[in-house]
Amino acid sequence: ILDENGQIPYQAYVGFSQQFYEHENMLSVDCDRCMCISVINGAIDIDSHLFTKGGSFLTQSTSRLLSSDSEIEPGQIRNVCNQFGFESVALIPMRLQNRILGLIHLADPRENVISKQAVEFLERIAKQLAVAFQRLVSDKLLKDSEERFRKIGANLPEGGIYQLVHTLEGRRYCTYVSESFEHLFQVKADVFKKDATVLYNMFLPEDLERVARLEQESVQSLDQFNFDAPMHLPDGQIRWVQWHSKPSRLEDGTLIWDGVCLDITRRKEAEEKLYQMRDDLEVQVRERTGELFETNQNLMNEIESRNKTEIELRRAYREIEQLKDKLEDQCTYLGEEIKLIHDYSNLIGESEAMTYVLYSLEKIAPTDTSVLISGESGTGKELVARAIHHHSKRRDHPLIKVDCAAMPGNLIESELFGHERGAFTGANKGRIGRFELADSATIFLDEIGELPLELQQKLLRVLQDGEYERLGSSKVRHADVRVIAATNRNLKKDVKNGRFREDLWYRLNVFPLSIPPLRDRGGDIPLLVYWVINKIQRKHGKEIKTVPREVMDELNAYKWPGNVRELENIIERAIVVTQGPVLRLAAPLKASRKQEEITQTAPLKSLTEMEKEYILQALRKTHWNVTGKGGAADLLGLNPSTLRGRMRKHGIRRPS
Repeated sequence: ILDENGQIPYQAYVGFSQQFYEHENMLSVDCDRCMCISVINGAIDIDSHLFTKGGSFLTQSTSRLLSSDSEIEPGQIRNVCNQFGFESVALIPMRLQNRILGLIHLADPRENVISKQAVEFLERIAKQLAVAFQRLVSDKLLKDSEERFRKIGANLPEGGIYQLVHTLEGRRYCTYVSESFEHLFQVKADVFKKDATVLYNMFLPEDLERVARLEQESVQSLDQFNFDAPMHLPDGQIRWVQWHSKPSRLEDGTLIWDGVCLDITRRKEAEEKLYQMRDDLEVQVRERTGELFETNQNLMNEIESRNKTEIELRRAYREIEQLKDKLEDQCTYLGEEIKLIHDYSNLIGESEAMTYVLYSLEKIAPTDTSVLISGESGTGKELVARAIHHHSKRRDHPLIKVDCAAMPGNLIESELFGHERGAFTGANKGRIGRFELADSATIFLDEIGELPLELQQKLLRVLQDGEYERLGSSKVRHADVRVIAATNRNLKKDVKNGRFREDLWYRLNVFPLSIPPLRDRGGDIPLLVYWVINKIQRKHGKEIKTVPREVMDELNAYKWPGNVRELENIIERAIVVTQGPVLRLAAPLKASRKQEEITQTAPLKSLTEMEKEYILQALRKTHWNVTGKGGAADLLGLNPSTLRGRMRKHGIRRPS
């Protein structure tokens, strides 16, 4: 048996001279026709009368088998025994699970002294010796592993280190547990070392099947597995424990689990409190929103029922103006609260277009489906991608970003898939690519439309089969990656023009998500303005408390060709030049020539006409369903009675 140093730790030559076995060892190394090597490697003719059914070699006359001065014919086996006067020779392999660990070598200068019955008896002995030798090796590995764990040593503050052995007979016991492990589970180490079943009994019954399945999957792949589970401790407490364990298998089939466990009870309790606070805040926001719209409805009914005298009209106008200002402030506050509840970070907006984006985000985030985000530059495509990743099952891993437009074509392949040493000039060492880095995580391919055609086929292969090859290597690698792509180009048009592969477009476009430009989100501009002010004002040592109505009207009227990015720049310039708590723009906002042409040529509609068209659009979208969840009133954020009143006002009736 050879150990890791190439030595033979277990050997014995009884009755042979040192010259014999040194000569035999030299012959075994230099000649592939030695009987010993042939038996060990299985290079034998099982139909030959010189071999038993168990694979043992037996000859009663080596001289007749092959004389020392004869020519070696192809297929013959060289026998060194006849050079030293041995006639009867037997080689019995020590076999364990189709692996030969060594040989029992018998030789005698007399003929016909080793019987077949003796060989058969020695074959049975050889099986027992093979098991004993393998047990020696396994015990040594267990002791080395236990010593290594003791050197790791340090007690974890809220967890412990353990080594679990699982034998083929089904017995489970620990060879080592740290002091913190004993403290966590309130059981002495000697108990675990005798039988680890007590540890499995602490799992809740509904979790035992999941633990068994995870262990089975980990054994099949020999990969580390991680899971969280509540544990029922002897003192009656329920503690949440996070397990990280990796298995290894010995030659005899014994499994060794090296692992770490952490007490995450406080983290779980904090998460539960956070979820409860979020739910409570969501209920409060809904209640306040309902009260706000109910108050608004009552005020409108009161105004409509008042006397139409001039004094009352003026007084009603002043009240409406005051309530409108209050409503705008409260809507801004509610928008901030809603943003915090959904935890979309910098994704801010309550317009219909943005609400649809957030609704779609909630639906697609928990899946592994590929997402294609399209939108103009500056609309926040990367923020949407990060929000999708943050709310996905892969959020514990990083989001790997690749800007396909920022790198030259000759480097983008190496950046995506990695390269081997010497793959190209300057490649002094190998490097892993972004797809390898994003294994089990999410990769964000920004400006995917700029990817060269020759690399689109490689990307398609990763999306279809999860396979890729490093630059300069033919080895196929695998990666479990979720792909989120973004572009400001019209990829469908690029497909028709031959600039983008059609099959890749279909693979990426599984769930398209279009980010609306800022000019289509007019209702979100006040929210964004206050958000930018709160974000930037401290940086410049300012405290902006008020945005004048004329400034907000000017911001609402502007078409924002640069979208949110342009809005941030304009507000920051305004903060820099503002003296005092009232925001002032650095310069008047000028529309582009294209915007001015559209503004001059497009006829303006009255507010009443626009309201009527918007109500009709909502009714058609909901199939003329006014009430209920998903109805037109719910979509427009109105009370059903208010919506019916406005339908009567505009003469809107359901078509027959």
